Amino acid sequence: GTNIESNPPFGTVPQISSPFSSFGGTSVNPELTQAFTFLDNFTKVHGKHTIKFGVMLRDDRTYGAGTALVTLRFPSNLDTNPVTGQGGNSAAVVLLGAVGNQNTGWKYSNAVSWSNYSSGYYVQDDFRISPKFTLNVGLRWDLIGNWKEHHNNASIFDFNMVNPTDPARIGGLCYMGTSCHPSGWAFPTHYRDLSPRLNFAWAPDR
Repeated sequence: GTNIESNPPFGTVPQISSPFSSFGGTSVNPELTQAFTFLDNFTKVHGKHTIKFGVMLRDDRTYGAGTALVTLRFPSNLDTNPVTGQGGNSAAVVLLGAVGNQNTGWKYSNAVSWSNYSSGYYVQDDFRISPKFTLNVGLRWDLIGNWKEHHNNASIFDFNMVNPTDPARIGGLCYMGTSCHPSGWAFPTHYRDLSPRLNFAWAPDR
């Protein structure tokens, strides 16, 4: 038999997939998204220098519940001739009930509330060295896409941990808010995304 997850009232009938036809349910994931952005720029003119600096702060929030789609696949290679490897028919495999494989996509096992935090900062100087030549120097610093699930209803895959079901293998799921991954943040913030810039404008005929 095949175990199929059910999560009323959002559960759907499975999708049946085979080379000759696909039919069945579709995923149901009611979702609400919000975005909060703060953006400001400042300009200071001092002699031959025009100094600009600014900041952008953004919080993308998602709230959701439900379950993703369960897919049952019936490939035609399950009823081929075991000697010659020839033949095979997906319709026959469906009638036999011989499921080749199944998968479940993203599933909200509980209501989730997550935020994706991004921010950016910059400073630049337009230095008018002469009426013909202006030098532009600047630096931008970005902190991108560090997301957090506020109730620890999420997990990550750790490629370095010992698999709990098979200690001879490496890799396993770590659930947030547990000893495996105590933080509600999916990953540490990357602080080295720096973007320097250097430009010039030259007008020799001025």
